[in-house]
Amino acid sequence: MWPKLVAEAKDGGADCIETYVFWNGHETAPGQYYFEDRFDLVQFARVVKDAGLYLMLRIGPFVAAEWNFGGLPVWLHYIPGTSHMQSFTTKIVDMMKNEQFFASQGGHIILAQIENEYGGDEQAYGAGGKAYAMWAASMALAQNTGVPWTMCQQSDAPDPVINTCNSFYCDQFEPNSPTKPKIWTENWPGWFQNFGESNPHRPPEDVAFSVARFFGKGGSVQNYYVADVYTDHSGGCAAFLANIDSENDKVVTFRDIQYDLPAWSVSILPDCKNVVFNTAKVRSQTLMMDMVPETQQASQPDPWSIFTETIGIWDKKDFVQNGFVDHINTTKDSTDYLWYTTSFDVNISYPASVDHPVLNIDSKGHGVHAFLNNMLIGSAYGNGSQSSFSVHMPINLKAGKNDIALLSMTVGLHNAGIYYEWVGAGLTSVNISGIKNGSIDLSSNNWAYKIGLEGEHYSLFKPDQANNQRWRPQSEPPKDQPLTWYKVTFYNLYFR
Repeated sequence: MWPKLVAEAKDGGADCIETYVFWNGHETAPGQYYFEDRFDLVQFARVVKDAGLYLMLRIGPFVAAEWNFGGLPVWLHYIPGTSHMQSFTTKIVDMMKNEQFFASQGGHIILAQIENEYGGDEQAYGAGGKAYAMWAASMALAQNTGVPWTMCQQSDAPDPVINTCNSFYCDQFEPNSPTKPKIWTENWPGWFQNFGESNPHRPPEDVAFSVARFFGKGGSVQNYYVADVYTDHSGGCAAFLANIDSENDKVVTFRDIQYDLPAWSVSILPDCKNVVFNTAKVRSQTLMMDMVPETQQASQPDPWSIFTETIGIWDKKDFVQNGFVDHINTTKDSTDYLWYTTSFDVNISYPASVDHPVLNIDSKGHGVHAFLNNMLIGSAYGNGSQSSFSVHMPINLKAGKNDIALLSMTVGLHNAGIYYEWVGAGLTSVNISGIKNGSIDLSSNNWAYKIGLEGEHYSLFKPDQANNQRWRPQSEPPKDQPLTWYKVTFYNLYFR
């Protein structure tokens, strides 16, 4: 996949590829490194080199990047200090040096990055925030890569580290020293989609406008509509004519020639006379893609197989504790799933249709499936902006012992923000209201816990487990059956 993608980037006019280095993918435990398969960093760098392109190595090791925990390994949260950050940075730099990849060695890595977008959060950490940023810069420079180091969104980046811009528009950005180049590390052509929300869309015309404005603002601004002119000692000239009115077209006169400028656009004149490109006239697809389900041909008579999870504790419980534990601190991101289970007794039955007992759950996020006496009674979850939630579920209670099993779920971990590593997940309160004696508070009960799902334990998601005997063949997949793994085999009509 990498050679094809890199080749397409080159065909599109790119001459440099940026790559993050995801610490939590490369150091799964302290001192245990993984650089195989999709995490083969050296191979990726070699693919870029073989294509004749430059490489910007964004080591981080904190990267944000819409990536789980911002690229940091969860185990790091429980170890104080910065020694592991320095060790990992040195590990990556040494790997690149051993391959002679840095430009100072004749290679293709022309820029490296330490930290990412820390400047906006630095003040919240007081004097320690400033000290950390300066330490990170100093530590990076001491790696002696022979190429410039950058820090994104870090206005106080010390010389010679280059502070750079990440945004939808960076034409107004200026580095903190006239000796530093103006670098736009991230131009965001779109944005990630929050769960349950519409897919963000940025027109390509606007992307082109932002790029042209960025390069244009490297020159001098002559008037409101902006003519940015560049000349060299031989008399050569290039100009960027910009109309930053988002609604109205304009006509401007530049060097005694009139030019029509569509709203929110930039015209590029490589000779200060002839327009070769206007950003509002990009040839692009204007229709939004519609994802339509497609019927595939089964590759065998009974293509479906299922595996149904045990509700609650499977095998042996991991531990029992009075009250609730934090989900993330317990699973340490080894899985998205944590079972909370308990039981309680009532003297008489309470049909929901008559007495209306209600199960009330408060959670820090991100979701929960609730089971009462091995029956699914409901599910709830937060959203992209508010992961915590409360839910109230009408239930039936039988006389005697009742069992509750709550499957808490995370959907990835926070990737950035002030003290984001302290954001927890999991249950905070469980009670039953609407019964004759008032309510039953289960929060202080003894709860038995089980980390992960049974199917995860058996690695049913891996291709080499496709023939695991725990899979049960089905002619048709069952519907409305909770906690079920589905496996189907079909012909790929596009790659046969």
